[in-house]
Amino acid sequence: MNYKQIREERLGAIGAYAKRIWEILIPQMEEWNETAPLFSVFNNFPFVSKADVYWEDINVVVWGSGSFSTGRMELEQWKKAKREIPKLPIEYVAVVSNNKESNAKDVAEKFGLSLVEIDFNDWYRENYGKSRSPIKETGLFFPPGSELPDDIEHRFEVREKFEYELLDLLVEEADVYIDGVVSNSLRGFNFPIIHSYDKWFFDDTHPADLSYVDENGDPLYPGWQSGATKKMIEDGHEAFRSSLIWVHPIGDVKNIQSVDAGELLALSEGIKYKGKNAKELQNIMKITEDSMLVALKAWGLFPLLWSYTTDKVKVPYKTLDDKMVWRREHSIIVGKRERSGARAFGGQNFRLHLENLLADVKSLK
Repeated sequence: MNYKQIREERLGAIGAYAKRIWEILIPQMEEWNETAPLFSVFNNFPFVSKADVYWEDINVVVWGSGSFSTGRMELEQWKKAKREIPKLPIEYVAVVSNNKESNAKDVAEKFGLSLVEIDFNDWYRENYGKSRSPIKETGLFFPPGSELPDDIEHRFEVREKFEYELLDLLVEEADVYIDGVVSNSLRGFNFPIIHSYDKWFFDDTHPADLSYVDENGDPLYPGWQSGATKKMIEDGHEAFRSSLIWVHPIGDVKNIQSVDAGELLALSEGIKYKGKNAKELQNIMKITEDSMLVALKAWGLFPLLWSYTTDKVKVPYKTLDDKMVWRREHSIIVGKRERSGARAFGGQNFRLHLENLLADVKSLK
């Protein structure tokens, strides 16, 4: 199977719909004055409405810790989008990393972005003394229901202090502001986000279908790297999808086990795979699935046309035997249509949902 060809066909479809959507919206943007803020496009509560901004570029920052393969795909799509839609109102401004061995510097240089980097291992040893494995010793990823280590408060304080220094450097080095709107793309960043400024928000790509939950409503496929795809293989799935999720900063040590439980923003179209190699599957999904999700952002569709309910409501998710389980969370709306949980934007209806979004934009005329 030619996975790269599949990717190009899918990305071509997203780009084609995005161009048609922006052909409608950009002239309207130019006509609207300061009495027509960005969040008046649809009658919902968009992510960017936190900033109470008008039609101006939304700044985006890409975060990663390793190869930056997914982040690179996102930036490549953004550059292509900017060539075809010069007035696209989304601007990538910086690359952030916590690992000096990552490809952050190469990616930042290639795309002409600010590099914001503090190596955690060096920082930890400088502030806390010698250690063989600072990342392992301060880890904060614990599945719901698992036992937390005795030093969890200390771990949290260490990571919190590091994150504040990284955020301060980002504000200092890049064209972003504490009180401005910043959309953050987590693309292989191996630390959970602890805090955020009021008008900043984070999204993450995840290599598994997070519309599946257990009877308690907890995601069936959380986890890092190929751990999630391994579980999907073990459960006998025939189609494998990646997820785009809204990441809520932990905020407090008591919320640590809520990681990977943010609202589902979109699902990729899916790929068939009959093998048993979870790592191989994860690598295939980066090509065919993750690329679709980051393209939604690179072409300006997300977050500008995504919104959510201000109050939490009952949102349907599904179990392996197709039963509905309801979780109380913000409902996600794309265009004028509710796309939450098991009904998330994309999946096997990806092309139809793009067509629906175009129809919603046309209705604004």
